[in-house]
Amino acid sequence: MKKIIFSILALGGLLTTSCDMNIPQPNVIDDQTGIQDITDCLHFRNGLYNGLRSRTTGGYVFYTDLAMDQFVGSVQNGNKNNDLNSGNITSSLDQITSLWGGYYAGIVSANYFLEKAQPILDAVPAAQIANTVEMKRYIAEAHFARAYYYFKLTELFCPLYTDQNKDTNVGVPLRTDYNPSSNKGTYPGRSTLYATYKFIEDELDLAYEGLLQYEENLPAEAATESLVQNSSFLNTWIVRALQARTALLKGDYPNALKYANDVIDNNHIYSLVSAASTGTILNRQYPYVKMWTNDEGSELMFRPYVDTQELYISSTGGGWLQDQSDKVNFLPVANVVNNYYGTGDVRARAFIGTQNLFNNGASYNGVRTFNKWPGNESLRTVTSVNNLANMGKPFRLSEMYLIKMECEYMTGTGDALATLNYFRKQRIEKYEDASYSGAELLAQIQAERTKELIGEGFRLADCRRWKVEFTRVSGLGLGNLIVTGSENVHYTADDHRYVWPIPADEIQVNPQLVGQQNPGY
Repeated sequence: MKKIIFSILALGGLLTTSCDMNIPQPNVIDDQTGIQDITDCLHFRNGLYNGLRSRTTGGYVFYTDLAMDQFVGSVQNGNKNNDLNSGNITSSLDQITSLWGGYYAGIVSANYFLEKAQPILDAVPAAQIANTVEMKRYIAEAHFARAYYYFKLTELFCPLYTDQNKDTNVGVPLRTDYNPSSNKGTYPGRSTLYATYKFIEDELDLAYEGLLQYEENLPAEAATESLVQNSSFLNTWIVRALQARTALLKGDYPNALKYANDVIDNNHIYSLVSAASTGTILNRQYPYVKMWTNDEGSELMFRPYVDTQELYISSTGGGWLQDQSDKVNFLPVANVVNNYYGTGDVRARAFIGTQNLFNNGASYNGVRTFNKWPGNESLRTVTSVNNLANMGKPFRLSEMYLIKMECEYMTGTGDALATLNYFRKQRIEKYEDASYSGAELLAQIQAERTKELIGEGFRLADCRRWKVEFTRVSGLGLGNLIVTGSENVHYTADDHRYVWPIPADEIQVNPQLVGQQNPGY
């Protein structure tokens, strides 16, 4: 029975089974003939990028944040994502199953590509240096994609890395080959946590090596295609950024600091978007706000390509907003609205909006809403309707500064206070240096990360790493507009829900996962 790799309408690599055994299907390419030469590799590579685009927007971004302390549900949301928000985290939740399945589907595509691409690379004549470099680039990109998906699975489904648990089977199932089979005995169980991180780290080393060869051997092409702001293609600095993020998740602060410093100190491409405004008083523009409305900014390292002709553009803003201006799905709690952003903080303009809401005959005027992903007008398919489509922003230079300051504090290396003050000057107009030390400095560093990365999918992992205990209180005074279950959700510092459960149907299908469910589920 042949496996269908992709059709004309879905080039991204969800592997499905043909219902008719060995009968060729129209408009599809099977896994035996799907990749045969460099041109095929280029086409499949486009699918890998489509997969990265899909998995860095929509629910892949907002599911985890809606489960944490910063947002409460509106009764206008039609019960979408209320289980996550109410703390009812179970192994049968569709959202958890979709993330698990989505990341593993991306891994299957990368596995298939890597198995087919290496023999093609090996057959390229030595004299065709350009083709060799391009093929190594494609292979490096696939290694990055596979590392990214395994990183996200680790972030969601694995506990904190410690010397005590690193050699226990609390990692994720690792699969590097493409071998579809109905033989359940071939399905992998959970790897050790050490093996999981080692695999991600090795994949990123391979990605870095291949992309570096491309940048060094074809520098003019790289300088215009990938070594640019707002890049739709991967480069070595983006690999370094994921290495820093991986080391931080692992608790490897020295290496996280090393990689973050490498991006900050040595690249000549990206710079933090300033809080300063441009233009006249009557026509004042804020580049930081434009970064979120127009998806353009000097600190955007990787911005997967999107245009209005693309199918299936996931809406990240739809996690909070609706296309009708008098309705929303989730609202920021009062603590976010009132305490996160002080006078002159450009993030207040970028992230917090005001809407007049209407529900069940009652009007709620001047409600503060979360507007970080407001929809890019250039991506609207119907001019008059906001489809809340934005390009993904999975890697920004700002994250490197946040990693840098946290790791400087944790290692005692560098000047965490100076990094914090410098960063705040790029976000707050007329900011003056402050002085903190000890626990208060750490609290300020954590607060800065929280304020900057809200609504980008980092909050669950951060709360787990910092051992945050919270009770969510909306404090909005909106009465019947707030979903009852959103109030008073409590997480302890070591709450089991900070690690999400392996989906129940995955455990039912894979006998190697029996007895390997995360605690509490």
